Amino acid sequence: MKIHNECLTFNIPSQQNKEESNGSLKEGQTIRAKINQIAGEIVLLNLGNGETVQAKLTMPLPLKTGQLCDFLVKEIQDHQILLKPVLDDAEAIRVAEQKITSLLEKMGLTPDKEKIEIVKEMIRFQLPIQANTLKEISSLKTAYEKVSDWMHLLPLKGEDDLSEHSIQTVLKRVLSTEINPEHGVKATVNHSGTETGFNETKEKTGETVLLNVESKIANKMTKGSVEIAEKPAEGTMEKPAIEYSSGESEVKRPVPKTGFNLQNMTYEKIIFLLKNNFQGNIQNASNINQILFHTAPVGKQLEDIVGALKGQKEIEQLVKNLEDIGSRIKPSLIQDKESVKEVIKELYNTIQNIKDLAENGAVKIGKEVIQQLDSLKSGIDFINKINDYQGFLQLPIQIKGEQRNLEIVLCNKKKKNSSLNPSDLKIFISLDTKSLDTVQAFIEIKEKYVAVNFRLISEQVKNYVVKHESSLHTALKTLGFTKVDTNYSIFKDKLDLITVLEQEALFNQKKHNFVDLWV
Repeated sequence: MKIHNECLTFNIPSQQNKEESNGSLKEGQTIRAKINQIAGEIVLLNLGNGETVQAKLTMPLPLKTGQLCDFLVKEIQDHQILLKPVLDDAEAIRVAEQKITSLLEKMGLTPDKEKIEIVKEMIRFQLPIQANTLKEISSLKTAYEKVSDWMHLLPLKGEDDLSEHSIQTVLKRVLSTEINPEHGVKATVNHSGTETGFNETKEKTGETVLLNVESKIANKMTKGSVEIAEKPAEGTMEKPAIEYSSGESEVKRPVPKTGFNLQNMTYEKIIFLLKNNFQGNIQNASNINQILFHTAPVGKQLEDIVGALKGQKEIEQLVKNLEDIGSRIKPSLIQDKESVKEVIKELYNTIQNIKDLAENGAVKIGKEVIQQLDSLKSGIDFINKINDYQGFLQLPIQIKGEQRNLEIVLCNKKKKNSSLNPSDLKIFISLDTKSLDTVQAFIEIKEKYVAVNFRLISEQVKNYVVKHESSLHTALKTLGFTKVDTNYSIFKDKLDLITVLEQEALFNQKKHNFVDLWV
């Protein structure tokens, strides 16, 4: 069930009914009532027990005479009661799409499937619904899809690095560049010093391969683009053999050898970049996929780097430092956040030192390892930028000698006040393990009370964790908690930074920026 965003404002007609209604209804309560009569925007509602009240709709709602409907009592103030209808999922989705369609039409935009989907995501991320923003999001998605097809042929490092240019700029480069699958990418420059387009290039070269490339790109642009059309002016356990969804239908394509990953750049990912003031470019899109969507999280990247550099005597101590980083994260977490910062800073500096030695010729390292070092550095920078807006950590942590990935989200961190109250805190933790797969937990702390809500991959894993529940309780009580509750659920979809913040916002009924109007 979902609570509809629009409200009914009830005016209680007599003093007797005022007292009865205010006494019988409480904020946060859900009631069931029957629609006795609808006259325009006025609704007569039977609350049962002979009590009938008159309400005025603040917005059109899908209510019918004789209908039984559940309502949430949102607020009681000055003898007025603000209620929100609780609709089933299918009905809520239909009503929401009707509202979005109406909004797009008022903005002079054609309400097609793509734009409705964009608006849904903008509402989810609490972005203002503006025509120019819709166009920008659509343009970014189209550009990412096209560049992804040709990215392996683009110069993404060195003097002609395109990874930090806007994705629209890179797309223009693709469309104005001679692309030869056998010889890579070569920009054709005319006498005025500007890059020539495909038509001009093919006339000069006469090569059929360029004709084919032009045709393919033209077809892709026609088939896959998303247009925002304006209206004309009107007037220790064996790993369970279980497959599960990651929560998103990712298109599985090989990650290019460039080290960058533009797989399935959805509206969700693009709007997350906009929401957090990231430029839409190849580097940030790759970080979204690798860090937030776990194609190459920090723990995995560090493990790969250590494996590739082992045996290099010239940097043996630096590699040993990298290998030991994960073992120092756990005690740092128990101490304080400054200790964690110091360990991450050391990780970043060690990576840079190894890269410097390679560039100076003091040690020989392959290009792919250099790309891995750059990628991990970029990922750490990306996480630090995210922390301007959220409380988010993704850390390598060593479990039985293996680097695993630990993710922590502090759910109630406020932008205006970065300090946290340890006696009133909500934490989401996700740990990738070898034997138990992904173990996730939502932890709520209130003074000396702590509730740990586990999300586990299977009943088999749940049974294993339950057997060790007493050890968890003992450890938490050692930390000073006097009451500990544990709850378990089996999940199909993993939560990540994006979805866990949405869940928390929904829990607090702060998901959308809607204003309730009292009549």
